[in-house]
Amino acid sequence: MWFYVDNNGNQVGPVDEAQVDALVKAGAITRTTQVWHEGMEEWKPAVQTQLSKLFFTVPPPVAVKAIPPYGRPIPAYYQNPDSMKKMWLWWAILCGAGYPLSFIIIGIPMVIAGAVLGFILLYRWWESIQDGSPRTTPGKAVGYLFIPFFNFYWIYVAYVGLVKDINVYCRERAIPAKVDEGMALAYFILLLTTFIPYVGMVTALGSLVVGIILTKQITETVIAIIKTKQSK
Repeated sequence: MWFYVDNNGNQVGPVDEAQVDALVKAGAITRTTQVWHEGMEEWKPAVQTQLSKLFFTVPPPVAVKAIPPYGRPIPAYYQNPDSMKKMWLWWAILCGAGYPLSFIIIGIPMVIAGAVLGFILLYRWWESIQDGSPRTTPGKAVGYLFIPFFNFYWIYVAYVGLVKDINVYCRERAIPAKVDEGMALAYFILLLTTFIPYVGMVTALGSLVVGIILTKQITETVIAIIKTKQSK
């Protein structure tokens, strides 16, 4: 007669070998389950006892595919490359015209609309590389930008980190596309200086120009990533 320790740590038994066989087939007793019967000096895993023969008729557990970081990967191939290109174009128009006109009322709605499109684009850029090894998720990339003071640091992660991760993604998959990491760093610095009184009025134009060039590179690279996925 046998005794065994169930999944809750309780001692169960006595059970005869026929019952043990049924428990093995049901998965209640596994190779590592602690068992004991009269004559044994101590409890041992079932596979190290004469019960080991019962496990040869039980198939091994099905291998479960590891889940990539940040949960289930969201396939980027569902995105429409043409719509992303149009969205970037509208963002460039709204920001390019809106910021110079922000001194009058008409420019403010354009800046707001451009900011909304910019956040959507940022989300989709990060979304396109989630099946790689990104340093953050699309939701965090956008959401953390709304945290006061912390967002000064997060701008670096959201844009410079994005460019670095995109380039790594492309190198690993031999995608012939690259975004200028130096330009991404310059964009980050220019964005920070726009918060400085008086100085920001001068650097805002520079950040706008560099931002348009940089985001165009990012958008074109992400489109290349999406098309690569669609071709598989």
